[in-house]
Amino acid sequence: MMPTPTAEDNRFHVTRRAWAIGLACVVVTCLTVSYSELVVQRVHVGAMQLPPIAVGLVFGLACVGALTRRLGRPALAPHEMAVVTIMASLAAMFSSRGVVQRVIPLLVSTNFRAGDGGGWREAFFAHIPRWAVAWDPAGPARQPVSSGFYNGLKPGEAVPWGAWIVPLLMWGLFVGCVCFAFLCLAALLRKPWADHERLSFPLAQLPIELAQAGAPGSAGLGGAPLWAGFAVPAVVYTLKGLHRVIPDVPDVVTHLDLQTVLAGPPWDGWRCWGWRSGLLRRPSGSSSSSWPSSWLAARPRRAC
Repeated sequence: MMPTPTAEDNRFHVTRRAWAIGLACVVVTCLTVSYSELVVQRVHVGAMQLPPIAVGLVFGLACVGALTRRLGRPALAPHEMAVVTIMASLAAMFSSRGVVQRVIPLLVSTNFRAGDGGGWREAFFAHIPRWAVAWDPAGPARQPVSSGFYNGLKPGEAVPWGAWIVPLLMWGLFVGCVCFAFLCLAALLRKPWADHERLSFPLAQLPIELAQAGAPGSAGLGGAPLWAGFAVPAVVYTLKGLHRVIPDVPDVVTHLDLQTVLAGPPWDGWRCWGWRSGLLRRPSGSSSSSWPSSWLAARPRRAC
C-alpha cells in the first residue's frame, strides 16, 4: 500500500494558483513584447537573457505578495513565484528574438526576396519542401501570403491561416524538440555545475531573491539599498523609453563616444569605442584577444 502524501511532500508541487497566474503573465508578456518590439519597434523588453518584462512582472507580484502578507492574507510561496518566473521568461523568449522574430519571417522571406531578382527562385525554390513554408515552392515569387506579410494586408482582407497552419505546427514541433534537448542538457549539467563546482549562476540571483522576498525569515522588499538600486535604472530607462516614443520627453544621455578622444594607437585598433550603461562596448566581430593582434599588426583605422 502506497503511503499517504503529507503536507511536506506537497509543499513544492505546482499549484493551480501558480499555473493560473503564470498563464496570465504569459499572455501579458506575449502581448507586451509583440507590441513593443514589432509595432513600436523602439522598446525591447524581451530580448535579453533576463527579460525586463519578466523581471517587472515578478517584481510586481513580489510587491503584491508583501502587501497581502501585511494584511494577513496568503501570498504566493517561493516555489510558486519560481513557476511564474519561468513561464514569463519562456514567454518573453518565444515572443521576442528567440522564436517569433527569427522563425516566422523565414517562412515567407525566401519567396518575397526572390522578387528582387538575383536568381533566388532558380537557386532555392526546388530544394524547399512545401510543409516547411507558408507559400508554394512551385509557384512564382512574391505570392500573396509573402507580400501580405511584408507589405500588410489590404483593408478587409483576412489572414490566410490555411497557408500558415502546417509550417507553424511543424516548426513549433522542432522548437519544442530543441527546448526538450536543452532541458536534458541542463539536467546533465546541473549536478556538476551546482553541486560540484558550486557555480553562482548570477542571472538566477535576482529571480530567486524576488521569489523568496515574502518567505519567512527573508529580508523582503523593504531594504533601502534594493530600492535605491531599482530606482536609478528604472527612472533612467523609463525616461529613455518615453523619449523614443514621445520625443518631447527629455532624454538621459547614457552613451559617450570615445573614438574622437582615444584616436591614436593602440585604441584605433578597435572599430568603435563607446560607453553605454556603465559598460565599455566592444565592436561586434571583435574579441578581447583580437585587439592586441590588431594593434601589433598596425591595422588601418576603420570608421565607426
